[in-house]
Amino acid sequence: MGPRRDGVRFISSGVKLPRASPAPAHALLSAALPPFAHIGRAIDAAARRVAASFPRVPAARAETPAAPLPRRHGKDSGGAGGEERVLISEVAVRGKDGEPLERPELEEAAAGALRACRPNAALTVREVQEDVHRVVESGLFRSCMPVAVDTRDGIRLVFEVEPNQDFHGLVCEGANMLPSKFLDDSFRDHHGKIINIRHLDQVIKSINGWYQERGLTGMVSYAEILSGGILRLQVSEAEVNNINIRFLDRRTGEPTTGKTKPETILQQLTTKKGQAYNRAQVKRDVETILTMGIMEDVTIIPQPVGDSNKVDLVMNLVERKSGGFSAGGGISSGITNGPLSGLIGSFAYSQRNVFGRNKKLNLSLERGQIDSIFRLNYTDPWIDGDNKRTSRTVMVQNSRTPGTLIHGGEHPDHSPITIGRVTAGIEYSRPFRPKWSGTLGLIFQHAGARDDKGNPMIRDFYNSQLTARSQILISHSTLVCTTSIYITVYTTNTVVRLSYY
Repeated sequence: MGPRRDGVRFISSGVKLPRASPAPAHALLSAALPPFAHIGRAIDAAARRVAASFPRVPAARAETPAAPLPRRHGKDSGGAGGEERVLISEVAVRGKDGEPLERPELEEAAAGALRACRPNAALTVREVQEDVHRVVESGLFRSCMPVAVDTRDGIRLVFEVEPNQDFHGLVCEGANMLPSKFLDDSFRDHHGKIINIRHLDQVIKSINGWYQERGLTGMVSYAEILSGGILRLQVSEAEVNNINIRFLDRRTGEPTTGKTKPETILQQLTTKKGQAYNRAQVKRDVETILTMGIMEDVTIIPQPVGDSNKVDLVMNLVERKSGGFSAGGGISSGITNGPLSGLIGSFAYSQRNVFGRNKKLNLSLERGQIDSIFRLNYTDPWIDGDNKRTSRTVMVQNSRTPGTLIHGGEHPDHSPITIGRVTAGIEYSRPFRPKWSGTLGLIFQHAGARDDKGNPMIRDFYNSQLTARSQILISHSTLVCTTSIYITVYTTNTVVRLSYY
């Protein structure tokens, strides 16, 4: 073998990545380059150095005087512009020390990646550079260095390659959300084999895709091959730092003071400080806040915190009008006796955000000459101090209706009958699982009959008992009292109700 020509070298090494700090949050929130995208840039830089030195150092000059090697000059269809071509008599693939590779399959892989470099071919610098690209991009080699050697038979072009290490382990840092089984499955069939950068790039893309499919903000920000065949991956996940609530004016959009307590909003959120930022989870939280019924508009904006991988979530809230009064009146043709014959009236008050804690209160009163009805409904959608989302509803109703609606026409010898009913109930509800919830309630009903003077009536016009159910005699009046307890279980398509009277 003749002397090596150190002046003619194509150097390319780009497997190991430069150490980098975790990706900042603003980089995670936007598109990022793959960790191995700069391999090509490293090759290009080496190629520029080669292009600058190759034409000035004749590859066919030996230590002793020799006849000039045949060359082709000028523009050629196979070259680029006026690049000089050098005739290559032999092409070989060797290890970094110039010795044959221990694994023949690696030599075959490197030789198979060559396209332009063939024996008895006149090559340009650009064509050699392109083959260097192809060898490195095969993913099996750490570096590739073409060396021109002057031999008796001509110029011998040797590609000295350094294979990657055998894969013996994986260290993945920062992947708090990524399941370990996902990584195990990705490298299951590659233990003890040469680390393939192309396969590694596919794994990195699949990891980034796993985050994107689930609405998570995360990516592989750094990768390197350590000694002993240990592969290290650094995953950067955007972490929620603080959740800030900001109320905006409905008309101007400027910040204002809200009526709702901040803790009432925060307890509805599943996104917590210290968790990975999940866009899908944040979207569900926005929908949850809107279903409370007290907000007109809700938006959550992530804001990066310096150069760290943390983000602050700013929640902009526009409150809607939470309560109001209503009143009305009219004349009914069904009642024609008395000084206020036929006059009826109604009044209602509703408040959707009592004390700024999303509690609901509804009051209504309807009053006529004889009949009347009063309703009170109070709902606490989340009992204070409870972490199971238990809700409570209290209901009270008091009504008076003419007895003629039930017992038929009025008797000429008796005064009209008025039926009074009082109903009260309390109900607790709690979700058990994502599609299951249960309700426990107690309802009490009390009914009685009175004449037009308000005196209790025990018997009807025919001297029969007014009631047929259990009777409780209090001060010579007949009352009907019933109590019912019910348990209801709800699921997606099923309702099961158990009642006890």
